[in-house]
Amino acid sequence: DSGGMVLAHSEDIKNIRKPFRIPNELKSVSAEPHKSVLTHTPDLNYQRVPVTAGQQNIGSVHLTYTTSYIGDQLFEHRVATVRLTLVLFLFGLLGIYFLSNYFVEPIAKITHRVRRFTSGDLESELPLEGADEFFEISKAFNQMITRLNEERKGLVDRERLAKELEMASQIQRTLLPEGISSFPGLEMDAYYKAASRVGGDLYDAFDIGAGKYCIVVADVSGKGIPASMVMSMLRTVIRIYAAGGAGAREVLLKVNSYLHSNIPPGVFITLFLLLYDSHSNKISAVSAGHNPLLLRRAASGRIERINPAGMPLGLPETAGRSFADALEQTEFMLNHGDIFMLYTDGVTETKDENGRQFGIERLEQIIADISERDNQVTVKDATELMKAALADFAHK
Repeated sequence: DSGGMVLAHSEDIKNIRKPFRIPNELKSVSAEPHKSVLTHTPDLNYQRVPVTAGQQNIGSVHLTYTTSYIGDQLFEHRVATVRLTLVLFLFGLLGIYFLSNYFVEPIAKITHRVRRFTSGDLESELPLEGADEFFEISKAFNQMITRLNEERKGLVDRERLAKELEMASQIQRTLLPEGISSFPGLEMDAYYKAASRVGGDLYDAFDIGAGKYCIVVADVSGKGIPASMVMSMLRTVIRIYAAGGAGAREVLLKVNSYLHSNIPPGVFITLFLLLYDSHSNKISAVSAGHNPLLLRRAASGRIERINPAGMPLGLPETAGRSFADALEQTEFMLNHGDIFMLYTDGVTETKDENGRQFGIERLEQIIADISERDNQVTVKDATELMKAALADFAHK
């Protein structure tokens, strides 16, 4: 044993491969295998472990160690473990911090932007940053904000347009006769309902002097404000030229001459104009491509369609045929009990749920039915009956 070599040393590797000597503090006779031997140095321990090969004892391993050394080593390892744990904990905190910034900060920005959005801010946009998912969310949110902003601006424009349309509608209603007056020897009534808020239909009846009166019904192509503006201009022009005392054909020629250079291209007007002489009960009538006047004779009960030839106002003239060439004037007498009706295609083209049009034949039948009633039916009553028939047909 005393000639053995040092195979391992915990303090100095230079002692390895050197002869092993039992510390002086130990008594070799008192050392037994697998047992620690306490010496007069309380902290020093010695242990001898035999080494065998089969049944032969070939040597022994001698171990010396101190309890304080083992304790110091354990303490150092504990300290190292604590330090490593603290370092890992700090790294974990830093990792959590950076990860939270990476994931939570975009969410916080989105939340903040949503709050500003609910407060009415539709201008600011989210920055396109962060993970792919947050990038896509921010992009989608910005697109939604853009669309909402456009919709809001569109809503403001629509509200402004609606106010303008309402104002135009009010102006148009002031241009139409509030309650059409009856003329000497002629009882009249009128009904107007625009297909849209503002339309291009016109009716008017006014005194042009010397016991003569002008009655006109017109239909401007299109709807909305442009048609309403043309209708307003048409009404003014007719009143100006009819007041000059010219005949129906001359009035319409002058009106067309003015409108031809003062209405937008592509706009045209159908019109039926008649001049009524209260002294002779004579009517002069012209039509600019309008629906025929319906006249029911009281004596015979027959319904006539008065439809003088003519082109719509505002149409470009074709080669060899002008507005004046196409325009004809018709004259007829009114007798006691006769009924006539002027209308636009809004009446005859009223459709039911199957798409069928009201048509001129139904209109003639209603006039015939009204005429066959007793004499207590007024023109106002006839208007109400006509409105009820149209409403009933439209809902069939």
